[in-house]
Formats: sequence, structure tokens, C-alpha cells
Amino acid sequence: MRKVYITLVLILFVSVFVHAQTEILPCPTLTLTSPTSITMPGETMAFSLKAEGRVEESKLRHKWTVSEGYIIEGQNTSMIKVATTPDLGGSVITAKVTIEGLPKNCANEASETSSIGVIPGCGFGVDDYRKIPLQEEYGRLDNLFSRLLYDLEYKGFILISIDEIETVDQAKKHIKKLMRHVKFRKFAKERLVFAIEKKSDYHLT
Repeated sequence: MRKVYITLVLILFVSVFVHAQTEILPCPTLTLTSPTSITMPGETMAFSLKAEGRVEESKLRHKWTVSEGYIIEGQNTSMIKVATTPDLGGSVITAKVTIEGLPKNCANEASETSSIGVIPGCGFGVDDYRKIPLQEEYGRLDNLFSRLLYDLEYKGFILISIDEIETVDQAKKHIKKLMRHVKFRKFAKERLVFAIEKKSDYHLT
């Protein structure tokens, strides 16, 4: 009878151990979501990963990569923000995340894509200029305002390309000066889109 008792105890122990492993190590369902609205060139888009199941998210480590743009926030977390550039209109961005900390038998990668919109052509002539006096630049803005007043469905897109000597902060200060003129003319600032790009050879607006 003693041998039978020991055998039964061992069988019971193995059964409990296997059952415990099955309960502790389930594979979660990975869901990667992309922006629900159109992202325009120069705007920021977000990708978010959700692991559904019995998993301790505090122990997970996320490694993100994107095919275009730049990750500006959220690396090593479950959500990232990606900055796009003005030249990415019409492009498709693929975000991929690899998760460390999941059971070895579980899928640990997910990817999702999102498209960048295209700024429609308005049929207006394109005005471009290098560095000019501020008052002369205000005159160029006035020409843009007058054209936009006749076509209320359009927006004005102003791209400032800076050279290798300039900084983004300097460009932002210049935009603030332009916005003072926008306020002076009482033009709706919501109808203007400003963007900054790095250009190695010369300054161009």
C-alpha cells in the first residue's frame, strides 16, 4: 500500500505542475493600431500596441522601428509618436515592434502601416525666395492672403528650408515674426500651415 500511495502522490504533483504552467504562461494577443485619421506631411502620427491576455506589461520591453519619419517619443513603451516631414506626402509608414519578456513559444512581433496624405495643388503660382528683408516678406504674405480670400476651401502652405548654419529654433522664431503679421492683417491663422525642413545648401522659403 505504501508504494501505491507514493505513486499516486507523484502523479498528482506532475498533474498540478503541468496545469500550473498552462495557466501561468498563456500567449497574449498582440494588437497594433495606427492613426484613424489622415496624417498630413509634417504632422505627428501615433502607433499603439495592446497585449491582450494574462501578461505582466510592466515586465515587457518594446523595441520600435519605422520605415519613414522619426520616433520622437515612446521608444521602449507600448506607444510611440512618429514625426513626419513635408517631403513624405503620399508615402506609407510601416511601424514594427518587437517585444521582449513574453514566453518563448509566443509571437513577439507586430507591424502596422499608415498613409500620409498629399497636400492638394491649388492651381496658384508658387512663390519662393531666399533671405529677404522682413517688410518685403510681409508683402509676399499679403499676396498669399489675397489669393486665399477668393478660395475659402484652400489653405496656405509655407515651407521654410534652412541651411546647415541655421537651427530649427531660429526658424521657429522667424515663424513667430510672420505670425505677428498674420495677426496684424486679422487673417485666420487656421488657414496657414507652416513647416520646417533642413536643407544643406541655402535658405529658401
